[in-house]
Amino acid sequence: MRLWTYALLFAALLLTFDDARGAPASPRPLQTWDALPAFDPLHLAGAYRGQRVCPMCTHGYDAGLVLFLPSDGNPVDAAAAIAPMRRVRAQIDSPRFRVFVILVGATPTAELLDAVGHAHPQWYVAQLDGDERTAAEHDFGLALGDAPIGYVFAQRRLLRRYERSALLDPASTLAHDAGYAMQLLDWLHPMPLPADAEHDRPQGELWLAPSRLNEALQLADAVPEPACFQGDDGAALAQALLIVNEAASAPPRPHWARTNSQGCVALAADPGRYRVTLYPLGEARMTRELLRVDPTDQPPVLGACQGCEAVYDGRPLHIASRTALAAGDEPGERLHLRGRVLGTHGKPVAGVQVYAYQTDHAGHYPPLDGAGPAAQRHGRLRGWAISDTQGRYHFDSIRPGHYPGRRVPQHIHLHVIEPGRCTYFLDNVVFADDPYLADEPPSEQPRGGSGLTRPERSADGSWQVQRDIHLGRHVSDYDECGSGDR
Repeated sequence: MRLWTYALLFAALLLTFDDARGAPASPRPLQTWDALPAFDPLHLAGAYRGQRVCPMCTHGYDAGLVLFLPSDGNPVDAAAAIAPMRRVRAQIDSPRFRVFVILVGATPTAELLDAVGHAHPQWYVAQLDGDERTAAEHDFGLALGDAPIGYVFAQRRLLRRYERSALLDPASTLAHDAGYAMQLLDWLHPMPLPADAEHDRPQGELWLAPSRLNEALQLADAVPEPACFQGDDGAALAQALLIVNEAASAPPRPHWARTNSQGCVALAADPGRYRVTLYPLGEARMTRELLRVDPTDQPPVLGACQGCEAVYDGRPLHIASRTALAAGDEPGERLHLRGRVLGTHGKPVAGVQVYAYQTDHAGHYPPLDGAGPAAQRHGRLRGWAISDTQGRYHFDSIRPGHYPGRRVPQHIHLHVIEPGRCTYFLDNVVFADDPYLADEPPSEQPRGGSGLTRPERSADGSWQVQRDIHLGRHVSDYDECGSGDR
């Protein structure tokens, strides 16, 4: 097991231990998707004037901004830090968007209060000092009264922290993040709570999540292995909220984590199918299906299949229905290969693994380190996807190049692994617009159905191709390769 996997698991166990015995001795600052803690400032202006009201407890199902300012600060500097928040408040016309200005320290002057106030029913100004300040600084993991610190939040979750320089930067993402916070409300809890509801009672998946999220999930007594996720552009979904639902439980049981900078979590899970929902900051939510695959489960290879041992060399423990053959920075024209896995009766089949490999944009199989000879011949642009409950699979890649000096059509190699049955290769994915296709036309009896695709350009300039897989079609001796009706 990789060293970083041990490190992630060890960190997760340490955090669990800290939660069990109380707050950690040296708390880390809140990160994206951590819960904003409860604290009770004394409100000096706004609807709660004269009361001690907890912003997160009272408005945890809303979105908005929280800004901490030194109470002994210069009114001109405070007004400059407040100005971007006023602009955002003016742009978002929703009763569920709120702004909390928290003055940290002794009672502020009238000039400072005037500089940070705002005649809006969802704009609040409060003071935080004494024991409440000490507790809040411990929970936030930061000294709150030294300089301006702002947060965008939704569903009592931190989305991004802003230091003073970021708040004053004209290119700041503050407005964009605030808009995303409102979108997040529609995804997670679209209806505001009734007036008589208990606002601090958990409702919805995110309210039930731990206050601090880790980059590891231990769902079973097993060795954690990385489960990694990419976006539509093939880039890693770094620092994204990840909700894993156990499909076998009724109702499905959610578990929460945060992906690391490579878009991965260290996951230990029993064999089975899991539905994964991802919320990347600033992007649309995404759903993936994940299957924990036993690496010792290697169905027999059907017929002659040169290099088929490479199909299992480096196969990850966790396979999703969408994966990247080529990273987002791989040279070449972006290409999305998708399709459905269909049984002999034409119905979608879930849980079938699809293995793909290809050349780079120059027609070479780029070097692959740490693999056996067969996998090395397949090169670095390789990967696995697994058909979801609707039979769908998806590879994010680039358009392969022609072999240098040869009139061989561009192509992507495909194999399938049918659990409990067999492993076999399919006819290559080829492209109808390829000028060399006439020199090497597709087979009239293509294995697994036709690999001939008709590339189409999408709005972002990438190529889109569809290749459905018909299990066993034109595959000799398929009926003898395993049991079970497909």
